[in-house]
Parts: sequence; structure tokens; C-alpha cells
Amino acid sequence: MIRTHAQERPYDLRHAGISFWLHSGVDPAECARRASQSVEVLFRVYVKVLAHS
Repeated sequence: MIRTHAQERPYDLRHAGISFWLHSGVDPAECARRASQSVEVLFRVYVKVLAHS
């Protein structure tokens, strides 16, 4: 199955939102709660954002 840009867009927006929260200083535990994922996953996926915050 070929994914179109429209199908990938929600994930792009989700990533942008979580990155924005982290960069804005929102507590990582709160970001993880909002994203419905564990803090461990948040740290693994968004380590670059956290490093630059």
C-alpha cells in the first residue's frame, strides 16, 4: 500500500505539536500524557528536541 501525503499528515502534526510543547517548556510528563505515550517513549523519540530546549 502506498501512503499519500494526506495520510501521513496527522502524524506530522502530532510530532510538531509535541515538539512545540517540549520546546516551550511543558513538562515532559505532561507532554507524554497529552500524547498518550510513556515518558520513556517520549524521551527516546524526542531526545533531539529536549537537547535543544
